[in-house]
Amino acid sequence: MGTRAKAALLRSALCLTTGMYEVTILLTLMTPLAKPRPSPTLFMFPGLTSAPFHNPRDFDWTRALEANVDTIRTEYLALKAHQKTSDYDVQGGQEHSLHQGQWDWFSYVTKGKKPNGASFEEHCPTTAALLSSIPGFMTSVPFAYAFFSSLQPGSSIKAHSAPCNIRLRCHFPLFVPPGCGIRVADQTRSWKEGECLILDGNFTIMDSSVADHLALEHIYGNFHDYYDFNPESERLRFLSSDVRHALRQHFYSQPNAQGTLLDVGCNEGKLTMGLFDALTRHATSSSPHDASPFTTDSLSQLNDLLQPHQLRPEYITIADTGTAHRPQFVLHVYIYGVFFGQGSGVSKKVARAKAASVAMIHWRRIHHNISPTSPTKSSELVHAANPTSACNDDNTPMELKVLGIDIDNVLIDKAKSRWPNHPHVSFMTGDIMTPSEARAMSSMLTSRPRFDVVTCFSVTMWIHLNHGDAGLSTFLDTISNIAAHLIVEPQPWKCYRAAIARLKRMHIQSPFGLQALTFTHEHVTTFIDSKLSERFPFRKLMGKTNWSRHVWLYSRVPLPGVVYEARKGKSDVVSS
Repeated sequence: MGTRAKAALLRSALCLTTGMYEVTILLTLMTPLAKPRPSPTLFMFPGLTSAPFHNPRDFDWTRALEANVDTIRTEYLALKAHQKTSDYDVQGGQEHSLHQGQWDWFSYVTKGKKPNGASFEEHCPTTAALLSSIPGFMTSVPFAYAFFSSLQPGSSIKAHSAPCNIRLRCHFPLFVPPGCGIRVADQTRSWKEGECLILDGNFTIMDSSVADHLALEHIYGNFHDYYDFNPESERLRFLSSDVRHALRQHFYSQPNAQGTLLDVGCNEGKLTMGLFDALTRHATSSSPHDASPFTTDSLSQLNDLLQPHQLRPEYITIADTGTAHRPQFVLHVYIYGVFFGQGSGVSKKVARAKAASVAMIHWRRIHHNISPTSPTKSSELVHAANPTSACNDDNTPMELKVLGIDIDNVLIDKAKSRWPNHPHVSFMTGDIMTPSEARAMSSMLTSRPRFDVVTCFSVTMWIHLNHGDAGLSTFLDTISNIAAHLIVEPQPWKCYRAAIARLKRMHIQSPFGLQALTFTHEHVTTFIDSKLSERFPFRKLMGKTNWSRHVWLYSRVPLPGVVYEARKGKSDVVSS
Protein backbone atom coordinates (compact mmCIF):
# COMPACT_ATOMS: atom_id res chain seq x y z
CA MET A 1 0.00 0.00 0.00
CA GLY A 2 1.42 3.42 -0.95
CA THR A 3 1.98 6.36 1.36
CA ARG A 4 -1.18 8.13 0.20
CA ALA A 5 -3.27 5.05 0.71
CA LYS A 6 -1.88 4.52 4.20
CA ALA A 7 -2.46 8.15 5.08
CA ALA A 8 -6.02 7.83 3.83
CA LEU A 9 -7.03 4.74 5.80
CA LEU A 10 -9.89 5.35 8.25
CA ARG A 11 -11.74 3.03 10.51
CA SER A 12 -15.17 4.29 11.35
CA ALA A 13 -17.69 2.79 13.70
CA LEU A 14 -21.40 3.37 13.62
CA CYS A 15 -22.63 2.73 17.13
CA LEU A 16 -26.28 1.87 17.55
CA THR A 17 -28.35 0.65 20.46
CA THR A 18 -31.63 -1.26 20.56
CA GLY A 19 -33.74 -1.30 23.70
CA MET A 20 -31.33 -2.26 26.43
CA TYR A 21 -28.63 -3.25 23.93
CA GLU A 22 -25.76 -1.25 22.61
CA VAL A 23 -25.44 -1.88 18.86
CA THR A 24 -22.43 -0.82 16.84
CA ILE A 25 -21.49 -0.77 13.17
CA LEU A 26 -17.75 -0.69 12.61
CA LEU A 27 -16.37 0.13 9.17
CA THR A 28 -13.00 0.92 7.71
CA LEU A 29 -12.37 3.96 5.52
CA MET A 30 -9.50 6.30 4.62
CA THR A 31 -8.42 9.71 6.02
CA PRO A 32 -5.12 11.43 7.04
CA LEU A 33 -6.07 12.34 10.60
CA ALA A 34 -4.39 10.20 13.24
CA LYS A 35 -1.08 11.06 14.86
CA PRO A 36 1.67 8.68 16.02
CA ARG A 37 1.33 7.87 19.68
CA PRO A 38 2.76 5.11 21.87
CA SER A 39 -0.65 3.48 22.35
CA PRO A 40 -1.17 1.50 19.08
CA THR A 41 -0.52 -2.18 19.65
CA LEU A 42 0.88 -2.99 16.18
CA PHE A 43 2.46 -0.05 14.34
CA MET A 44 2.49 3.73 13.94
CA PHE A 45 2.47 5.79 10.75
CA PRO A 46 4.47 8.96 11.51
CA GLY A 47 3.38 12.51 10.90
CA LEU A 48 -0.39 12.21 11.31
CA THR A 49 -2.35 14.43 13.69
CA SER A 50 -4.65 12.98 16.33
CA ALA A 51 -7.23 13.93 18.93
CA PRO A 52 -9.57 11.80 21.04
CA PHE A 53 -12.62 13.10 19.17
CA HIS A 54 -13.06 14.83 15.81
CA ASN A 55 -15.83 17.08 14.55
CA PRO A 56 -18.34 14.96 12.59
CA ARG A 57 -19.06 17.98 10.39
CA ASP A 58 -15.56 17.61 8.93
CA PHE A 59 -16.91 14.50 7.19
CA ASP A 60 -19.72 15.23 4.71
CA TRP A 61 -20.95 11.64 4.70
CA THR A 62 -22.01 11.85 8.36
CA ARG A 63 -24.91 14.08 7.30
CA ALA A 64 -26.21 11.37 4.98
CA LEU A 65 -26.13 8.82 7.79
CA GLU A 66 -27.96 11.13 10.18
CA ALA A 67 -30.58 12.00 7.55
CA ASN A 68 -31.38 8.29 7.14
CA VAL A 69 -31.39 7.28 10.80
CA ASP A 70 -34.98 5.97 10.75
CA THR A 71 -34.31 3.82 7.68
CA ILE A 72 -31.11 2.40 9.19
CA ARG A 73 -33.01 1.55 12.38
CA THR A 74 -35.66 -0.32 10.43
CA GLU A 75 -33.08 -2.20 8.36
CA TYR A 76 -31.11 -3.22 11.42
CA LEU A 77 -34.19 -4.70 13.07
CA ALA A 78 -35.02 -6.58 9.87
CA LEU A 79 -31.49 -8.03 9.67
CA LYS A 80 -31.54 -8.99 13.35
CA ALA A 81 -34.92 -10.72 12.97
CA HIS A 82 -33.64 -12.67 9.96
CA GLN A 83 -30.18 -13.55 11.27
CA LYS A 84 -31.17 -14.04 14.94
CA THR A 85 -27.63 -14.84 16.20
CA SER A 86 -24.20 -13.26 16.01
CA ASP A 87 -22.27 -13.98 12.82
CA TYR A 88 -18.82 -13.52 14.40
CA ASP A 89 -17.23 -15.46 17.24
CA VAL A 90 -16.39 -12.65 19.61
CA GLN A 91 -15.89 -15.14 22.43
CA GLY A 92 -12.79 -16.73 20.96
CA GLY A 93 -9.38 -15.40 20.02
CA GLN A 94 -7.16 -12.74 21.49
CA GLU A 95 -8.72 -10.07 19.29
CA HIS A 96 -11.98 -10.12 21.23
CA SER A 97 -10.90 -11.02 24.75
CA LEU A 98 -11.68 -7.44 25.76
CA HIS A 99 -15.35 -7.76 26.61
CA GLN A 100 -17.26 -9.22 29.53
CA GLY A 101 -20.74 -10.63 29.00
CA GLN A 102 -22.49 -11.10 25.66
CA TRP A 103 -21.47 -9.15 22.57
CA ASP A 104 -23.28 -9.91 19.27
CA TRP A 105 -22.19 -8.80 15.81
CA PHE A 106 -24.26 -8.43 12.62
CA SER A 107 -21.57 -7.76 10.05
CA TYR A 108 -21.23 -6.21 6.63
CA VAL A 109 -17.41 -6.11 6.51
CA THR A 110 -15.15 -8.29 8.67
CA LYS A 111 -11.36 -8.06 8.36
CA GLY A 112 -11.75 -6.54 4.90
CA LYS A 113 -14.10 -9.22 3.58
CA LYS A 114 -17.88 -9.56 3.15
CA PRO A 115 -18.74 -13.12 4.19
CA ASN A 116 -22.38 -12.12 4.76
CA GLY A 117 -22.46 -9.27 2.28
CA ALA A 118 -25.35 -10.57 0.18
CA SER A 119 -27.65 -11.05 3.16
CA PHE A 120 -26.68 -7.66 4.62
CA GLU A 121 -27.35 -5.86 1.33
CA GLU A 122 -30.69 -7.65 0.96
CA HIS A 123 -32.00 -6.64 4.38
CA CYS A 124 -30.11 -3.33 4.73
CA PRO A 125 -29.92 -1.88 1.19
CA THR A 126 -29.89 1.78 2.24
CA THR A 127 -27.31 1.18 4.98
CA ALA A 128 -25.05 -0.74 2.59
CA ALA A 129 -25.39 1.94 -0.08
CA LEU A 130 -24.58 4.72 2.40
CA LEU A 131 -21.49 2.89 3.63
CA SER A 132 -20.28 2.11 0.12
CA SER A 133 -20.73 5.75 -0.93
CA ILE A 134 -18.32 7.00 1.74
CA PRO A 135 -15.13 8.27 0.04
CA GLY A 136 -12.28 5.82 0.61
CA PHE A 137 -14.49 3.02 1.90
CA MET A 138 -12.42 -0.16 1.42
CA THR A 139 -12.95 -3.85 1.97
CA SER A 140 -9.53 -5.14 1.00
CA VAL A 141 -7.53 -4.35 4.13
CA PRO A 142 -7.44 -6.46 7.33
CA PHE A 143 -8.38 -3.48 9.52
CA ALA A 144 -11.72 -2.95 7.73
CA TYR A 145 -14.89 -3.56 9.76
CA ALA A 146 -18.52 -2.53 9.33
CA PHE A 147 -21.04 -4.15 11.63
CA PHE A 148 -23.99 -3.72 13.95
CA SER A 149 -22.85 -4.51 17.50
CA SER A 150 -25.17 -5.51 20.30
CA LEU A 151 -23.74 -5.36 23.81
CA GLN A 152 -26.19 -7.05 26.16
CA PRO A 153 -27.23 -5.52 29.51
CA GLY A 154 -24.57 -6.01 32.19
CA SER A 155 -21.85 -6.50 29.58
CA SER A 156 -18.88 -4.20 29.07
CA ILE A 157 -15.81 -3.63 26.93
CA LYS A 158 -12.47 -3.18 28.68
CA ALA A 159 -10.03 -0.37 27.96
CA HIS A 160 -8.14 -0.97 24.72
CA SER A 161 -6.46 0.80 21.82
CA ALA A 162 -6.27 0.17 18.09
CA PRO A 163 -3.46 -1.85 16.46
CA CYS A 164 -2.42 1.14 14.33
CA ASN A 165 -2.86 4.88 14.13
CA ILE A 166 -4.09 5.19 10.53
CA ARG A 167 -7.81 4.90 11.10
CA LEU A 168 -10.66 6.62 12.90
CA ARG A 169 -13.99 5.25 14.09
CA CYS A 170 -17.51 6.57 13.64
CA HIS A 171 -20.17 5.62 16.18
CA PHE A 172 -23.74 6.17 15.00
CA PRO A 173 -26.29 5.43 17.78
CA LEU A 174 -29.81 4.36 16.80
CA PHE A 175 -31.42 3.40 20.14
CA VAL A 176 -29.70 4.64 23.30
CA PRO A 177 -30.74 3.61 26.83
CA PRO A 178 -29.84 6.04 29.64
CA GLY A 179 -26.22 6.28 30.74
CA CYS A 180 -24.55 4.91 27.59
CA GLY A 181 -21.45 6.54 26.15
CA ILE A 182 -17.78 6.11 25.43
CA ARG A 183 -14.53 7.31 26.96
CA VAL A 184 -11.54 8.07 24.71
CA ALA A 185 -8.34 9.06 26.53
CA ASP A 186 -9.54 11.48 29.22
CA GLN A 187 -12.72 12.58 27.45
CA THR A 188 -16.19 11.10 27.72
CA ARG A 189 -19.05 11.51 25.25
CA SER A 190 -22.64 10.41 25.61
CA TRP A 191 -24.24 8.61 22.70
CA LYS A 192 -27.18 10.52 21.25
CA GLU A 193 -29.61 8.87 18.90
CA GLY A 194 -28.97 9.73 15.27
CA GLU A 195 -25.77 11.75 15.92
CA CYS A 196 -22.37 10.57 14.70
CA LEU A 197 -19.31 10.44 16.95
CA ILE A 198 -15.88 10.39 15.28
CA LEU A 199 -13.14 9.09 17.56
CA ASP A 200 -9.50 8.07 17.35
CA GLY A 201 -8.86 4.44 18.27
CA ASN A 202 -5.19 5.27 18.71
CA PHE A 203 -6.11 6.53 22.18
CA THR A 204 -7.28 4.24 24.96
CA ILE A 205 -10.99 3.48 24.49
CA MET A 206 -13.58 2.03 26.83
CA ASP A 207 -17.35 2.00 26.98
CA SER A 208 -18.89 4.34 29.54
CA SER A 209 -21.90 3.68 31.74
CA VAL A 210 -23.22 5.55 34.76
CA ALA A 211 -21.03 3.42 37.03
CA ASP A 212 -18.03 4.04 34.78
CA HIS A 213 -18.65 7.76 34.95
CA LEU A 214 -18.57 7.69 38.74
CA ALA A 215 -15.14 6.09 38.46
CA LEU A 216 -14.04 8.77 35.98
CA GLU A 217 -15.15 11.45 38.41
CA HIS A 218 -12.56 10.18 40.87
CA ILE A 219 -9.85 10.19 38.20
CA TYR A 220 -10.52 13.55 36.53
CA GLY A 221 -12.44 15.39 39.24
CA ASN A 222 -15.49 16.06 37.04
CA PHE A 223 -17.92 15.25 39.85
CA HIS A 224 -21.58 15.43 38.94
CA ASP A 225 -23.86 17.30 41.36
CA TYR A 226 -20.67 18.82 42.78
CA TYR A 227 -22.39 21.98 44.00
CA ASP A 228 -24.83 19.94 46.03
CA PHE A 229 -22.04 19.29 48.53
CA ASN A 230 -19.70 22.24 47.83
CA PRO A 231 -22.12 25.13 47.20
CA GLU A 232 -21.01 27.83 44.78
CA SER A 233 -21.77 30.49 47.39
CA GLU A 234 -18.72 29.30 49.34
CA ARG A 235 -16.44 30.58 46.56
CA LEU A 236 -18.52 33.62 45.67
CA ARG A 237 -18.20 35.04 49.17
CA PHE A 238 -14.52 35.76 48.45
CA LEU A 239 -15.47 38.32 45.81
CA SER A 240 -15.35 41.16 48.31
CA SER A 241 -16.80 44.55 47.46
CA ASP A 242 -13.37 46.06 46.75
CA VAL A 243 -12.40 43.23 44.39
CA ARG A 244 -15.73 43.34 42.56
CA HIS A 245 -15.63 47.10 42.24
CA ALA A 246 -12.04 46.97 40.95
CA LEU A 247 -12.84 44.25 38.41
CA ARG A 248 -15.87 46.16 37.15
CA GLN A 249 -13.73 49.24 36.66
CA HIS A 250 -11.16 47.12 34.85
CA PHE A 251 -13.86 45.73 32.53
CA TYR A 252 -15.10 49.25 31.84
CA SER A 253 -11.60 50.33 30.81
CA GLN A 254 -11.44 47.66 28.10
CA PRO A 255 -12.41 48.28 24.44
CA ASN A 256 -16.17 48.80 24.11
CA ALA A 257 -16.41 48.59 27.92
CA GLN A 258 -16.50 44.81 27.58
CA GLY A 259 -14.78 42.42 29.98
CA THR A 260 -14.00 38.74 29.43
CA LEU A 261 -13.86 35.86 31.91
CA LEU A 262 -12.86 32.22 31.41
CA ASP A 263 -13.91 29.65 34.02
CA VAL A 264 -11.69 26.55 33.69
CA GLY A 265 -13.33 23.36 34.96
CA CYS A 266 -16.78 24.94 35.12
CA ASN A 267 -18.61 21.68 35.96
CA GLU A 268 -22.34 22.22 35.33
CA GLY A 269 -22.00 26.00 35.33
CA LYS A 270 -23.51 27.09 38.64
CA LEU A 271 -20.37 28.85 39.86
CA THR A 272 -19.80 30.29 36.38
CA MET A 273 -23.22 31.92 36.45
CA GLY A 274 -22.64 33.04 40.03
CA LEU A 275 -19.45 34.81 38.93
CA PHE A 276 -21.29 36.53 36.11
CA ASP A 277 -24.09 37.65 38.39
CA ALA A 278 -21.73 38.88 41.10
CA LEU A 279 -19.63 40.90 38.67
CA THR A 280 -22.58 42.42 36.83
CA ARG A 281 -24.65 43.21 39.95
CA HIS A 282 -27.42 40.76 38.95
CA ALA A 283 -29.21 38.70 41.57
CA THR A 284 -27.34 35.51 42.22
CA SER A 285 -28.30 32.45 40.16
CA SER A 286 -28.01 30.25 43.19
CA SER A 287 -31.08 28.99 44.92
CA PRO A 288 -31.73 30.70 48.26
CA HIS A 289 -30.94 27.55 50.16
CA ASP A 290 -27.51 27.37 48.53
CA ALA A 291 -26.27 30.53 50.21
CA SER A 292 -24.86 29.58 53.58
CA PRO A 293 -23.99 32.59 55.78
CA PHE A 294 -21.13 30.92 57.54
CA THR A 295 -17.39 30.45 57.77
CA THR A 296 -15.44 27.94 59.80
CA ASP A 297 -14.70 30.88 62.11
CA SER A 298 -18.34 30.60 63.20
CA LEU A 299 -17.32 27.85 65.63
CA SER A 300 -14.88 30.03 67.58
CA GLN A 301 -17.14 33.08 67.26
CA LEU A 302 -20.01 31.21 68.91
CA ASN A 303 -17.70 30.01 71.69
CA ASP A 304 -16.54 33.61 72.27
CA LEU A 305 -20.14 34.77 72.34
CA LEU A 306 -21.12 32.19 74.98
CA GLN A 307 -17.98 32.32 77.13
CA PRO A 308 -19.08 35.34 79.27
CA HIS A 309 -22.21 33.34 80.16
CA GLN A 310 -20.14 30.25 81.00
CA LEU A 311 -22.01 28.26 78.38
CA ARG A 312 -20.79 25.79 75.78
CA PRO A 313 -22.65 24.68 72.65
CA GLU A 314 -23.51 21.01 72.27
CA TYR A 315 -23.45 19.52 68.77
CA ILE A 316 -25.41 16.35 68.01
CA THR A 317 -25.09 14.41 64.75
CA ILE A 318 -28.59 13.76 63.39
CA ALA A 319 -27.72 12.16 60.05
CA ASP A 320 -24.66 10.71 58.34
CA THR A 321 -25.71 9.98 54.76
CA GLY A 322 -24.52 10.44 51.20
CA THR A 323 -22.11 8.32 49.20
CA ALA A 324 -18.44 7.43 49.48
CA HIS A 325 -17.34 10.57 47.67
CA ARG A 326 -20.36 12.72 48.52
CA PRO A 327 -20.96 12.40 52.27
CA GLN A 328 -23.62 14.50 53.92
CA PHE A 329 -23.76 15.28 57.63
CA VAL A 330 -26.59 16.97 59.51
CA LEU A 331 -25.95 18.38 63.00
CA HIS A 332 -28.06 20.20 65.58
CA VAL A 333 -26.61 22.66 68.06
CA TYR A 334 -28.04 23.09 71.57
CA ILE A 335 -27.34 25.87 74.06
CA TYR A 336 -28.41 25.22 77.68
CA GLY A 337 -30.42 22.29 76.37
CA VAL A 338 -32.40 24.34 73.85
CA PHE A 339 -32.24 23.76 70.08
CA PHE A 340 -30.57 26.77 68.45
CA GLY A 341 -29.89 25.68 64.90
CA GLN A 342 -29.15 23.06 62.28
CA GLY A 343 -26.30 22.71 59.81
CA SER A 344 -25.51 20.30 57.00
CA GLY A 345 -22.41 19.80 54.91
CA VAL A 346 -19.85 17.54 53.31
CA SER A 347 -18.01 17.17 56.63
CA LYS A 348 -18.94 17.40 60.29
CA LYS A 349 -16.80 20.52 60.59
CA VAL A 350 -18.75 22.29 57.86
CA ALA A 351 -22.07 21.12 59.33
CA ARG A 352 -21.04 22.36 62.80
CA ALA A 353 -19.95 25.71 61.37
CA LYS A 354 -23.28 26.18 59.60
CA ALA A 355 -25.18 25.26 62.76
CA ALA A 356 -23.01 27.65 64.78
CA SER A 357 -23.68 30.55 62.41
CA VAL A 358 -27.44 29.98 62.71
CA ALA A 359 -27.14 29.72 66.49
CA MET A 360 -25.31 33.07 66.67
CA ILE A 361 -28.10 34.79 64.77
CA HIS A 362 -30.73 33.32 67.09
CA TRP A 363 -28.68 34.14 70.20
CA ARG A 364 -28.28 37.79 69.23
CA ARG A 365 -31.93 38.09 68.29
CA ILE A 366 -33.03 36.69 71.67
CA HIS A 367 -30.50 38.31 73.98
CA HIS A 368 -29.83 41.61 72.25
CA ASN A 369 -33.04 42.12 70.28
CA ILE A 370 -31.00 42.46 67.12
CA SER A 371 -32.42 41.17 63.85
CA PRO A 372 -30.31 39.02 61.54
CA THR A 373 -30.10 41.93 59.12
CA SER A 374 -28.77 44.45 61.66
CA PRO A 375 -25.22 45.73 61.14
CA THR A 376 -23.63 43.15 63.42
CA LYS A 377 -21.18 40.37 62.85
CA SER A 378 -24.03 38.07 61.84
CA SER A 379 -25.12 40.44 59.11
CA GLU A 380 -21.52 40.78 58.01
CA LEU A 381 -21.46 37.01 57.57
CA VAL A 382 -24.58 37.21 55.43
CA HIS A 383 -23.02 40.09 53.53
CA ALA A 384 -19.89 38.07 52.83
CA ALA A 385 -21.82 35.01 51.75
CA ASN A 386 -23.98 37.05 49.35
CA PRO A 387 -21.45 39.17 47.49
CA THR A 388 -23.98 40.36 44.93
CA SER A 389 -25.75 42.35 47.65
CA ALA A 390 -22.83 44.74 48.01
CA CYS A 391 -21.09 47.26 45.83
CA ASN A 392 -24.28 48.39 44.10
CA ASP A 393 -23.07 51.98 44.13
CA ASP A 394 -21.20 51.37 40.89
CA ASN A 395 -23.66 52.03 38.06
CA THR A 396 -21.05 52.27 35.34
CA PRO A 397 -22.40 50.54 32.20
CA MET A 398 -20.26 47.61 31.12
CA GLU A 399 -20.60 44.23 29.49
CA LEU A 400 -19.09 40.93 30.59
CA LYS A 401 -18.61 37.93 28.29
CA VAL A 402 -18.10 34.65 30.15
CA LEU A 403 -16.99 31.25 28.84
CA GLY A 404 -17.14 28.09 30.97
CA ILE A 405 -15.19 25.01 29.86
CA ASP A 406 -15.05 21.43 31.12
CA ILE A 407 -13.78 18.11 29.73
CA ASP A 408 -17.11 16.43 30.54
CA ASN A 409 -19.68 16.94 27.79
CA VAL A 410 -22.47 15.66 30.07
CA LEU A 411 -21.81 18.50 32.52
CA ILE A 412 -21.61 21.00 29.68
CA ASP A 413 -24.92 19.74 28.28
CA LYS A 414 -26.47 20.32 31.71
CA ALA A 415 -25.13 23.87 31.77
CA LYS A 416 -26.41 24.60 28.27
CA SER A 417 -29.85 23.21 29.05
CA ARG A 418 -30.06 25.19 32.30
CA TRP A 419 -29.06 28.49 30.64
CA PRO A 420 -29.94 28.13 26.94
CA ASN A 421 -29.09 30.97 24.57
CA HIS A 422 -27.70 33.21 27.31
CA PRO A 423 -26.56 36.46 25.67
CA HIS A 424 -23.39 36.80 27.74
CA VAL A 425 -22.48 33.36 29.11
CA SER A 426 -21.57 30.32 27.00
CA PHE A 427 -20.28 26.84 27.73
CA MET A 428 -18.13 24.46 25.71
CA THR A 429 -16.55 21.05 26.08
CA GLY A 430 -12.80 21.32 25.92
CA ASP A 431 -9.50 20.14 27.34
CA ILE A 432 -7.19 23.03 28.10
CA MET A 433 -4.27 20.57 27.99
CA THR A 434 -4.90 20.06 24.25
CA PRO A 435 -3.28 23.00 22.38
CA SER A 436 -5.88 23.16 19.60
CA GLU A 437 -8.73 23.23 22.12
CA ALA A 438 -6.94 25.81 24.24
CA ARG A 439 -6.70 28.02 21.15
CA ALA A 440 -10.40 27.53 20.46
CA MET A 441 -11.18 28.84 23.94
CA SER A 442 -9.46 32.10 23.05
CA SER A 443 -11.64 32.65 19.97
CA MET A 444 -13.98 34.94 21.93
CA LEU A 445 -11.09 37.33 22.60
CA THR A 446 -10.99 38.57 18.97
CA SER A 447 -8.14 41.11 18.96
CA ARG A 448 -7.25 40.85 22.66
CA PRO A 449 -4.19 38.95 23.84
CA ARG A 450 -5.81 37.45 26.95
CA PHE A 451 -8.90 37.15 29.14
CA ASP A 452 -9.40 39.87 31.73
CA VAL A 453 -10.05 37.20 34.37
CA VAL A 454 -9.41 33.45 34.40
CA THR A 455 -10.81 31.41 37.28
CA CYS A 456 -9.51 27.99 38.20
CA PHE A 457 -11.28 26.44 41.19
CA SER A 458 -10.17 23.01 42.40
CA VAL A 459 -8.50 21.97 39.14
CA THR A 460 -4.72 21.91 39.72
CA MET A 461 -4.63 18.54 41.52
CA TRP A 462 -6.51 16.75 38.74
CA ILE A 463 -4.17 18.18 36.11
CA HIS A 464 -1.20 17.14 38.25
CA LEU A 465 -2.43 13.59 38.86
CA ASN A 466 -3.22 12.92 35.21
CA HIS A 467 -0.39 14.79 33.50
CA GLY A 468 2.43 14.70 36.04
CA ASP A 469 4.79 17.49 37.08
CA ALA A 470 5.44 18.56 33.49
CA GLY A 471 1.72 18.69 32.78
CA LEU A 472 1.05 20.85 35.83
CA SER A 473 3.82 23.22 34.75
CA THR A 474 2.38 23.40 31.23
CA PHE A 475 -1.10 24.05 32.60
CA LEU A 476 0.14 26.92 34.77
CA ASP A 477 1.97 28.39 31.78
CA THR A 478 -1.17 28.11 29.66
CA ILE A 479 -3.52 29.85 32.08
CA SER A 480 -0.87 32.47 32.86
CA ASN A 481 -0.48 33.30 29.17
CA ILE A 482 -4.20 33.90 28.67
CA ALA A 483 -5.01 35.77 31.92
CA ALA A 484 -4.62 39.38 32.98
CA HIS A 485 -5.90 38.42 36.43
CA LEU A 486 -6.11 34.88 37.76
CA ILE A 487 -8.28 33.56 40.60
CA VAL A 488 -7.08 30.10 41.61
CA GLU A 489 -7.93 27.60 44.34
CA PRO A 490 -5.08 25.05 44.35
CA GLN A 491 -5.57 21.79 46.22
CA PRO A 492 -3.02 21.11 49.00
CA TRP A 493 -1.34 17.71 49.42
CA LYS A 494 -3.96 16.43 51.85
CA CYS A 495 -6.46 16.53 48.96
CA TYR A 496 -4.12 14.29 46.95
CA ARG A 497 -4.02 11.80 49.81
CA ALA A 498 -7.80 11.81 50.08
CA ALA A 499 -8.23 11.32 46.32
CA ILE A 500 -5.72 8.45 46.24
CA ALA A 501 -7.40 6.80 49.22
CA ARG A 502 -10.79 6.97 47.47
CA LEU A 503 -9.33 5.35 44.35
CA LYS A 504 -7.89 2.49 46.39
CA ARG A 505 -11.10 2.05 48.35
CA MET A 506 -13.13 1.87 45.14
CA HIS A 507 -10.56 -0.35 43.37
CA ILE A 508 -10.03 2.21 40.61
CA GLN A 509 -6.69 2.32 38.84
CA SER A 510 -4.65 5.38 39.79
CA PRO A 511 -4.23 8.18 37.23
CA PHE A 512 -1.30 8.13 34.85
CA GLY A 513 0.86 10.76 36.52
CA LEU A 514 0.56 9.65 40.15
CA GLN A 515 3.68 7.49 40.43
CA ALA A 516 6.00 10.04 38.83
CA LEU A 517 5.17 13.09 40.95
CA THR A 518 8.11 14.90 42.50
CA PHE A 519 6.14 17.97 43.63
CA THR A 520 4.50 16.53 46.74
CA HIS A 521 3.45 17.62 50.22
CA GLU A 522 4.06 21.32 50.83
CA HIS A 523 6.08 21.52 47.60
CA VAL A 524 2.85 21.35 45.55
CA THR A 525 1.45 24.73 46.56
CA THR A 526 4.95 26.23 46.76
CA PHE A 527 5.64 25.22 43.15
CA ILE A 528 2.28 26.57 41.97
CA ASP A 529 2.87 29.91 43.67
CA SER A 530 6.44 30.27 42.40
CA LYS A 531 5.33 29.40 38.87
CA LEU A 532 2.47 31.89 38.87
CA SER A 533 4.62 34.57 40.49
CA GLU A 534 6.83 34.57 37.40
CA ARG A 535 3.95 36.11 35.42
CA PHE A 536 1.93 37.82 38.16
CA PRO A 537 3.92 40.14 40.47
CA PHE A 538 0.88 40.94 42.62
CA ARG A 539 -0.89 38.43 44.87
CA LYS A 540 -3.81 38.67 47.29
CA LEU A 541 -5.23 35.99 49.59
CA MET A 542 -8.96 36.30 49.01
CA GLY A 543 -9.88 33.84 51.76
CA LYS A 544 -10.03 30.25 52.92
CA THR A 545 -12.85 27.89 52.05
CA ASN A 546 -14.71 25.85 54.61
CA TRP A 547 -12.84 22.82 53.27
CA SER A 548 -9.56 24.59 54.16
CA ARG A 549 -8.29 25.65 50.74
CA HIS A 550 -6.89 29.08 50.00
CA VAL A 551 -8.30 31.18 47.17
CA TRP A 552 -5.76 33.53 45.59
CA LEU A 553 -5.94 36.49 43.25
CA TYR A 554 -2.90 36.93 40.99
CA SER A 555 -2.57 40.11 38.93
CA ARG A 556 -0.19 41.27 36.21
CA VAL A 557 -0.90 44.86 37.21
CA PRO A 558 -2.63 45.82 40.46
CA LEU A 559 -6.36 46.43 40.50
CA PRO A 560 -7.22 49.89 41.89
CA GLY A 561 -8.28 49.83 45.52
CA VAL A 562 -7.20 46.23 46.13
CA VAL A 563 -4.66 45.54 48.88
CA TYR A 564 -2.02 43.03 47.74
CA GLU A 565 0.42 41.11 49.91
CA ALA A 566 3.96 42.23 50.58
CA ARG A 567 6.28 40.27 48.29
CA LYS A 568 10.02 40.17 47.79
CA GLY A 569 10.75 42.61 50.57
CA LYS A 570 8.10 45.15 49.55
CA SER A 571 5.36 46.57 51.73
CA ASP A 572 1.71 45.80 51.18
CA VAL A 573 0.59 47.26 47.87
CA VAL A 574 -2.56 49.37 47.68
CA SER A 575 -3.31 50.39 44.13
CA SER A 576 -5.16 53.64 43.70
